[in-house]
Order: sequence, then C-alpha cells, then structure tokens
Amino acid sequence: RVNDSQSGHHNLDLPLPFEAVSQVEILHGTGSTLYGSDAIGGAVNFVTKKPQMTELKLMAGGGDFGWHRQAIISGLKLGDWSQQTTFERNFSSGFQPGRDYRNTSFSSESFLDKDFGSTTVMFAGNKRPFGANGFYGPWDSWENTGSTFFAMSQTIGRDPSSVQHRLSFAYRRHTDNFVLFRHRPEIYENFHKTDQYQGNYSVHSEVNDKVSWSAGASLLSEGINSTNLGIRGRERASAFFMLNLRPTERLSLAVGVREE
Repeated sequence: RVNDSQSGHHNLDLPLPFEAVSQVEILHGTGSTLYGSDAIGGAVNFVTKKPQMTELKLMAGGGDFGWHRQAIISGLKLGDWSQQTTFERNFSSGFQPGRDYRNTSFSSESFLDKDFGSTTVMFAGNKRPFGANGFYGPWDSWENTGSTFFAMSQTIGRDPSSVQHRLSFAYRRHTDNFVLFRHRPEIYENFHKTDQYQGNYSVHSEVNDKVSWSAGASLLSEGINSTNLGIRGRERASAFFMLNLRPTERLSLAVGVREE
C-alpha cells in the first residue's frame, strides 16, 4: 500500500526503478471490500520482476536538454533462492532554466521458495529533486521528494485446492521539501515527512471450480510531521470476508462485507 497521507499526488512517487517492474495489474471498479475505502474507484498493483536466471544488464542513454540515463539490473538465482537488484539514475538540465531534475532509485528484493510457501523481502528508495520554475506560480521554485520502502511477506500453502495464507508487513517513509524561491529558501520553505506502518493477513480457499472465498484483517498506522500541516496521526483496523460464485461460465457473483 503506497497511499500518502500528505497529498494524493504522492501516491505514485514509487521507490521502484522502472526496470524492476514486471507488469502492472489494474482492477476496474470498486475494490473497497478487499482493499479499503480508498479503493472505491479501483486498485493498481505493481508486480516486480523475479529472476529466472543469473544475469547482469547495463543500460545507458542520452538525448536533448542534457538528458542522460544509466541503469544496472542484476539477477541472481541459486536453487530456491533468488535476488533482484536494480539501480537507475536519470538527469536533465531542463527544457528551460529552472526545470532541471535528477532522479535516482534503487530496489533490492529477495525471494525464497519452499514447498510450504514463499518468502519475499524488499528494500527500495528514491530521490527526486527538481526545478519547478513557473510551475506552481511565477516563481523559480524548487522541490525535493523521496521515498523509503521496506516490505516482507510470507505465504503458506501452494496447492490451489487447499487453504492458502499470506502474512505481510511494510513500512513507507516519504519526504517532501518545497522551496518557493530556489536560491532564497529563507523566504518560504515547507518540509513534510510521512510515515506509514502496515500489517496484513489474508486467507483464500478454492472450494471447487464454482465457489471460492477470501478473508483477512489489516492494521494501518499513518503519521505526518509537517511545517504547515502540523503533527498528526491516525490508526485504522479492518477485517473483510468475500464469497465468489460462478454458477455458469458466463455468470459470476461476488458478495463481500468489510468493517473498517
């Protein structure tokens, strides 16, 4: 979960290099029963790459406006254990003065697959300073955002015909430093820091090819420390149950309930 309590436009400030993403899944329509009230319009799931072999990739590019980019992708697979490490940096001097940027992102993810289930541990982070000359108003502004993300999960059960469990924990920190006048920060500057802790448990069972069910519970703690929004926090707990029915090949029915 990467929702940011400061502002929704930071939700996609993902601390993942593009090369670390395998695919993006989009759930259209309401997903509130499974994912909470935030998902009333749908949900987006970023799936990271899992190494299938040991390999090393080096990438570089360049272009107009002082743009250049470097990336290192390392995959290591040893039996049941695999490791994906990705680093990316791209820089531009900007299409006009005061529109330069420097993006740096890093991710490391470890996978351990056993007969009883799978273990995943991820650490990722990014830094995105950029010039915002004329973007927020007629000023030469500057902003620096960054994210740190740690997550681990454990699944129990591999047989689709039996009950499958999943336990996960994640921590996310996001920072946002905004300077109204880039070279005179003493005039007006805002600094925001948000912290998020989350724990989730879910269970799923395929009764037969026509009936399946899912249930789970989650805890979420969010806090913000901001120079203009103050120090605030909130805690949320939720539990859900969903029943999926497919009486015919072309007819399906999902019934769910959630308390948050």
